[in-house]
Amino acid sequence: TLATDREKVAIVECDLRHGALDESGFGSQWVRSAPGLSDYLDKQATMRQVVKTIPSMAGLHVVWAGTAVAEPGPLLRSGRLRQLLESLGRNHDWVILDTPSLAVGDDALIASSHANGTVIVIDAEETTGPTLESGFKHLRTVRARILGVVVNHAPLSALDSYLYLIEEPSSL
Repeated sequence: TLATDREKVAIVECDLRHGALDESGFGSQWVRSAPGLSDYLDKQATMRQVVKTIPSMAGLHVVWAGTAVAEPGPLLRSGRLRQLLESLGRNHDWVILDTPSLAVGDDALIASSHANGTVIVIDAEETTGPTLESGFKHLRTVRARILGVVVNHAPLSALDSYLYLIEEPSSL
């Protein structure tokens, strides 16, 4: 949406274990190509090689996850991630980091420590209260700035009204 409003947007796929951004429903606009983020972080590719243009949207760039990595933590902790994000930030209005679930490992926490803000996406059918509470706790430990929460698969009965959460509940 931001890119269609003529904003310059970069999306960085930070799920180095199992990237799935190309399965997000945008059809043929999203064509995964190598090399990607893991290759850049492992010094196997340059920044120029991994930042890909989406032809149908001039202001949209994607950095695909790259070669799958069993343990991405050391790569994500490298100074090269910060360099990439700083470069993208200088050339784009928005840099969006698509991370794996907080339950997978520390990958999302590492990435969120580099972000100006974090949006938490939960699945109403799958995410339990204790899991969500644990996620908030972990994000607070890396001082992530939580901008909001997106709830997928909300029951239809919950869609007839909406709620603004001004501050985190005291139990979180």
